Amino acid sequence: MDKKRQNLITGAYDRAAPVYAEKFFYELYDKPLDRKLYDMFYERTVNRGPVLEIGCGPGEIANYLAMKNLPVTGIDISEQMIAAARTLNSRIPFETGDVFALRFADQSIAGIVAPYLIVNFREDDVLPALRQMHRVLAPAGVLLISFHTGEKDLVVHDFFVPGNTLTFSLFDPDRIANYLVEAGFTVTDHLIRRPYQGEVTTRAYIFAQKA
Repeated sequence: MDKKRQNLITGAYDRAAPVYAEKFFYELYDKPLDRKLYDMFYERTVNRGPVLEIGCGPGEIANYLAMKNLPVTGIDISEQMIAAARTLNSRIPFETGDVFALRFADQSIAGIVAPYLIVNFREDDVLPALRQMHRVLAPAGVLLISFHTGEKDLVVHDFFVPGNTLTFSLFDPDRIANYLVEAGFTVTDHLIRRPYQGEVTTRAYIFAQKA
């Protein structure tokens, strides 16, 4: 991803962070299917080593996994999101980081959950990000990635702050599955769900394993 676009995205999330954290930190309580999927992630990574949440925002999913005693670290490109996450989850390590240049050693991570990580990416950003995640995962490491599905991108002009514009990309799930395979993963599970009340997009969840 070019730096100019990355800075625009980061700035939008920095501005949105306080309101975003207040709105979404407890959202899993109202998303039973999502909780089940994170339970599956836990079952596939428990006692295997450290895990990451990349694109962690205020850390609601990291918090859910930490309550199950998974050794999770949250990563986000937005400093203000990380500040909110540290306030809300004082016992979990959070740090700013870039999925295109992960600081972790090769084959050092047991699992990665990447909830809506790619929603502001262009399609040509997806494969480089997947390759970085593949690099840091241990053999047979687990990835759970989620994203919005559809054909037309969504432009939000008031993303939690008036005038805070952010574009959301909608992806064909089969294309993302193909990118996972190209990056070196085996796709193990692939789920599509209709929007919950208050949502406007269909969501895709893909479990993949490092081949």
